[in-house]
Amino acid sequence: MDLPPHLILEAKNIRLRCVPRANSSSDTIEMTNTPLFLTPGPYGQVAELTGARTRKRQIRTLQQNGIRHTLNAAGWPVVSLSTIESPGAKAHDATAWQSNALK
Repeated sequence: MDLPPHLILEAKNIRLRCVPRANSSSDTIEMTNTPLFLTPGPYGQVAELTGARTRKRQIRTLQQNGIRHTLNAAGWPVVSLSTIESPGAKAHDATAWQSNALK
């Protein structure tokens, strides 16, 4: 069975990357587990990033620094790891979106 050079499967907060081992004649696959988001909450990685323990202050700090984020079902800000890793990414302007029906 031929596999592509890599296969990425994403589910909830986990990314699995399957990479065939170099110089291996068998079809073994090495899997790594990397998170997609910083952990939310008053003691999570978002709190470490912002220096704030409350939802309101975390959201305000993220907005002031132009860091893209969304709110989870509990109301805590969630930051994608790719947002932090790519320094050239700009914050998304929610007011710039316009419905196609209005065009």
